[in-house]
Amino acid sequence: MTSTIDPSKVISWLRQPHNKAFWHTDLQVRHTQHGVGVFASRRIEPGTVLLSVPKTSILSAHNSCIANLLCDAQIYGMHALVIAFLYEKNVGAASPWSDYIESINFAGAMLPPCMWDAEAKSLLAGTEADLMGVLDSTELVAHYELARRFANQHAPMISAPAELADLSQFAAVVLAVASRAFEIDHFHLSGLVPGADLFNHHPDGHGLVHFEALAEVCPDCGKLDCGHGSDDSDDQFDEFDDSEDFEDSQATHEVADAQEKDNDENSELCDIVSHTSLVPDTEIFNTYGPLSNAELLARYAFCVDDNPHDTVCLGKQVSAHRKRVNPAISRRLRWWSRQSEQPWLLECYVDANGTPSPQLCCVAKLFTAPGKTLSRSRLSRLTPSARRLIQHWCAQRKLPDVPITIQDATTAAHIRCIRDNENRILDKCIAKLNY
Repeated sequence: MTSTIDPSKVISWLRQPHNKAFWHTDLQVRHTQHGVGVFASRRIEPGTVLLSVPKTSILSAHNSCIANLLCDAQIYGMHALVIAFLYEKNVGAASPWSDYIESINFAGAMLPPCMWDAEAKSLLAGTEADLMGVLDSTELVAHYELARRFANQHAPMISAPAELADLSQFAAVVLAVASRAFEIDHFHLSGLVPGADLFNHHPDGHGLVHFEALAEVCPDCGKLDCGHGSDDSDDQFDEFDDSEDFEDSQATHEVADAQEKDNDENSELCDIVSHTSLVPDTEIFNTYGPLSNAELLARYAFCVDDNPHDTVCLGKQVSAHRKRVNPAISRRLRWWSRQSEQPWLLECYVDANGTPSPQLCCVAKLFTAPGKTLSRSRLSRLTPSARRLIQHWCAQRKLPDVPITIQDATTAAHIRCIRDNENRILDKCIAKLNY
């Protein structure tokens, strides 16, 4: 992802009174080998709010200077957020988020993998990134054309951002926004939360803090209880009130009103909260969830060695083998297709520990088991012939050792990481089935 070049601008933005944000005084932003990171200056207990930003202060399509134009154009989600960011960046100091936007380094920014050159893409051919469509630029180009049409339509009223003149510049902004965006709620959808993106992703996905925002709000106005879509009959009430019950009723209503006020306040905040004790002088990591390297590369433009969430799909090898079997085996597979959830080929994978998935084991047994009838219970036990078949598929799936001569060191490192990780997983599986 693009790096933060001046975190002091982000902290300055958080401390501006009109933004009504909170940044814990025991947090420090320090430079690390990967850019910047957040550290605790002293021990912080679990459940501590480290950062709090009102939803009214986040950079979202609904909060932006072109909110009405985006709504009229029926542009929503990440497409709307990227376009909103471009226009806020375009107005410079007039934007309420100018300090935050200026903290993002766009000089020499990383491009998403779908914008890599042909040589770099060819080195990921056959990988999980290739299988997931990470290298396909179709969606990005469609997004670019949508943004250009929007800009051309409104050019007489508001000047078009310079980044729309070049696909590569636009792609860099898309990556910068997507890599920083958080899922907010049903109203804002995605948004940029200044300060929240200073917390780096933990390599193993084991973060020390969580991003929290109440998602279940009204999609029309963003409020928790607004009455939108409610039936008029809900507003009807009995005007009779027994005087003997008046005091109890009044007390109950006061408690309910206080609880409703607390809920409303919580629904309007985006928080970073510690879920374990934070040790002094140790970097505080967030987690983006159980994402594989292909997913990390697509959205955040980085990957990690020995990612515990990586898998290697053998569906292509299974499909090729299926074409070479006799009619009896084909009938078994047709039976299996009817019994299994679709698409079952994608469930034929090896996990990060080198363990074949249950679906892969069953399919290997279908190919190799003798006899005319099979039961699901028998399919769960791997035979020597089924193990050898899975090993054969793993050997077929392994990527060849090739020189990586890409000039950009970061891109070359990502390619090497993905190729090496997938081959290690396959080697683990081959070794594990040697029993």
